[in-house]
Amino acid sequence: MERQEILKGLHATRTNGEQAALATVVNVIGSAYRREGTTMLVREDGSYTCMVSGGCLEPEIVYLGQQVMTSGRSVLQRYNLDEERMFGLGIGCAGEMDLYIEPATNNPILARWHQSWRDFELSALITRLDGSGARTFVTPEQVLGTLGAAQESAISQARKCLAQAHPRSGMIDLNGVLHFLNVNLPPPELLLFGAAQDSVAVARLAGLAGFRVRVADMRAALLTPARFPGAELHPVLPEHVGALPIHSHTFVVVMNHHFLLDLTCLRHALRSNAPYIGLLGPRSRLDKLALSARDDQAPFAPQDLARIHNPIGLALGAENTDEVALSVVGELLARTRGFDGGFLDGHSGKIHTPRLQLSPLASD
Repeated sequence: MERQEILKGLHATRTNGEQAALATVVNVIGSAYRREGTTMLVREDGSYTCMVSGGCLEPEIVYLGQQVMTSGRSVLQRYNLDEERMFGLGIGCAGEMDLYIEPATNNPILARWHQSWRDFELSALITRLDGSGARTFVTPEQVLGTLGAAQESAISQARKCLAQAHPRSGMIDLNGVLHFLNVNLPPPELLLFGAAQDSVAVARLAGLAGFRVRVADMRAALLTPARFPGAELHPVLPEHVGALPIHSHTFVVVMNHHFLLDLTCLRHALRSNAPYIGLLGPRSRLDKLALSARDDQAPFAPQDLARIHNPIGLALGAENTDEVALSVVGELLARTRGFDGGFLDGHSGKIHTPRLQLSPLASD
């Protein structure tokens, strides 16, 4: 979670009384390494946290960031990423990128924006890109700051963006002036039912991919911070599984390796509005679970069966636990971004444009 790393860096610089600047990608034309909303923290000593390119732009951005710290004035800088033009470095992205570089001040609006990062809150920050520093912070319930005559249009566009299935940051035109609408999304949550060794691998890779991970199992001895660092752990008996919260942003993966537990967990997940419910194992396992549910006089409805993904993962030919985890987390990541997880080979369009369109779900 890059924004959490930037928050740590900001806290350290302020604690040490040092200056810093923030460089944010506000526009991408053609191909580029990172997308709109990517942010880099530059310190006065030239060190930095996070990257906006593959490493070739960072020295120039550090230089501009240090100038911004000295002048106190924000700048909007365009970089041409063409192989021949960009310092002859052969970057090879063949696109253009606009960066907004500003002093890392602690004004109330920027502080509220960073609080939303810290709290994993759905929010947007709209910044006027003319150097005036005017901006407004928007959530579905709150507005802070003003953009003058453009305020109402800004709030409307921000909330419309936040209501989409896959909100994306980008440039917007308000009354003939360019603004940047920066979106902060709560990270997707992964609830793993089962704490066996294959779950350890899935939890680790999912954490690296930006998921907030929770793990539930009746075997409390398996639920240790050493096995699942950073995860929220739920030692729970089968009869109490129904008390575990599942939200509209919770991706559920059932991998208990226990037939009756899998059935119990699937029933609980199906009562929620989880956007994804996956069952590890071959298709025959789901067929047997559906048959068992019918024999218990509580069959899965056709619409319930349609919600259960099985088998899960991308078709990588995975065999060992790490490969299976890569396959499973690959699918989860693709679905959170609105992609189908197919090969990019031969794709001539923009590779960051979602192709799998999902509808937004109702709130909890």
